Amino acid sequence: MTFGEILLIEVSNEVCNKVGGIYGVIASKADLMMEKFPNYLTVGLYNPSTSPHDFLPKTPPIEMDNVFRMLLNDGIQAYYGSWKGGRSAPTVLLDTHDYMNRISAKNYNKTILGVSFDDQDGIHPIYHIIKRRNWELFRIDSYTTDFFYNEAITWSEAAGYLIELLLKTPLYKDKKAVVIAHEWLSAGIIFRKKVFDLPYHTIFVTHATSHGRADSAAGVNVAMTVRGGLAKGLQGTTVSAYERGVQAIHFTEIAAAENSDLFAAVSQSVAHEATYYLGKSPDIILTNGIRMPEGRDFGDILRIHSVHKERIREFMQAVLSPYCSVKGCMMRQESLIVMTSGRYEFVNKGFDLYIRALAKLNEELRGIEHAKPVYAFMLVPSRTKGLNENVLTATAQYRRLRSMLEPVSKYISEILTQAIAQNDRSIQDKSIKELLGKDVTIEEILEDAFEIPEALKRNEFPPIATHDYDYEKDPIMDLCWQLGLRNREQDNVKMMIIPSYLNANGGPLYLSYLDFVNGCDVGIFPSRYEPFGLTPVEAAINGCIAVTSDLSGLGEELRAMGKGDEKDGIDVLPLMNKRDDEITDTLKNFLMLLSEMPYEELLALKRKAYQLAGSFSWQAKIENYVAAVEKVVYH
Repeated sequence: MTFGEILLIEVSNEVCNKVGGIYGVIASKADLMMEKFPNYLTVGLYNPSTSPHDFLPKTPPIEMDNVFRMLLNDGIQAYYGSWKGGRSAPTVLLDTHDYMNRISAKNYNKTILGVSFDDQDGIHPIYHIIKRRNWELFRIDSYTTDFFYNEAITWSEAAGYLIELLLKTPLYKDKKAVVIAHEWLSAGIIFRKKVFDLPYHTIFVTHATSHGRADSAAGVNVAMTVRGGLAKGLQGTTVSAYERGVQAIHFTEIAAAENSDLFAAVSQSVAHEATYYLGKSPDIILTNGIRMPEGRDFGDILRIHSVHKERIREFMQAVLSPYCSVKGCMMRQESLIVMTSGRYEFVNKGFDLYIRALAKLNEELRGIEHAKPVYAFMLVPSRTKGLNENVLTATAQYRRLRSMLEPVSKYISEILTQAIAQNDRSIQDKSIKELLGKDVTIEEILEDAFEIPEALKRNEFPPIATHDYDYEKDPIMDLCWQLGLRNREQDNVKMMIIPSYLNANGGPLYLSYLDFVNGCDVGIFPSRYEPFGLTPVEAAINGCIAVTSDLSGLGEELRAMGKGDEKDGIDVLPLMNKRDDEITDTLKNFLMLLSEMPYEELLALKRKAYQLAGSFSWQAKIENYVAAVEKVVYH
């Protein structure tokens, strides 16, 4: 069923502007939304640093262009085009950076912003006028907010103004308009509709609460607090929001939930959290989904896995080979590659649990002869100065040597092949020098190769991060170092932190994020606070076994499905009512099980993870959004 009479507008500051997970949620379902709703439009914030790379400019329809001219007269620059990362969905981006600081006239404040007071000084910028109006009408205390808040509340107000003007054009005036506003940053659309009684329906989608996130970062077990509080009929207090310094966002979320036509949460755990912290239960659950790989089945994913895994293995060998013996640096094919990724939220994302479990695994593997090596990665973007000089030099040097030594490798292979064909076992007693000495050219190549290695500025230990940080102390590096994850020759667990976004066209690995994930064996995401968390599902559909936690929305959903055991491929790690040492022991034991598992069993577990991930495809979840739109339009 399609809805030609409906204009559906999805609004987020992450449209053409990847900041966090909401970008993926909207982008991955955009084509399905266009199939269901022919009049589908996305609206985002124009970020001059990121938007141009993800946005294809187009000529707007004449009616829309007229609206853009009206906005430009007010200082709002509008861009029309398609969202490259969002399945080419039609998009309007608004640049309100000049607009937010504009000093407006008294009449403008009343007619365009809907204020009921006089700005007697006449010197306040528009963002201040909007915040003062929101205090008087919605009791949002935002006077002490920073640029980030001011930008968001001005941009979303402008987005509401855009929609208001579009609905007056012949293009859309006969449509039933529905606006999906993601997170508090889009709340201005909801407030503007309320102020002017505008003819569109609003759906406010909360992906998390600011209060819950702040509590978790402060060490509070949010899941336990929420469940215990709701059982006793309690809820979070505004005093606590002030203590955490999130009062403006907290009050904005409350007002958006109360004034929207439909209040939605992305998981049952977020619904409980919203009920506790915001004082209102969501009307509907809009479970996040993911896009399954197109035109590829599990067999295809497995085939490209070997290519990407070899790239990762070669990278580790290149970086570590200058620091250990030939025997100690031979990165065997039968390794186990594990990874985690996410925003730099050290406690919320459970990065400390990941590191501690790997440190315990490292200690246990030392006592096992011929133990399978484990290569562990942490993809956590942060501020950096650039690639570490030793990493850069070692990888460049390694690639040059491999290329130069190809004839030597081929020559030795031919000699061995001939000797074995003749059953000449004496070849086993000959040295490399004896084998190569028979060919002057090969010997010269080898001599030239030994002149290539540059003098590395080596410390006692190999690098554990690909980049140099732009600050002195880093919690992730410090904990790795403290717990003995130092990439020494005797360490069976080799750690590598990548504090930068991966790029298929650039270092350190020349792999995209998803190709990197495909090259790994296990994705581990032991979050203490994760409103939903699709990253484990994303890992599973790219060929990994995955680990989530029972404190995440995904973990709760899996448990409700009767899934989440080790045998299912996506394991739900128990954190609820557990001490950190219990959690890390459980995770260490699971990794030990995987490291000892025969290849066929590991492969079967990956297949199960892939199949289970299919339950979260947008094809299965998109009807939740359809139901939400139908509810506000037809009921």
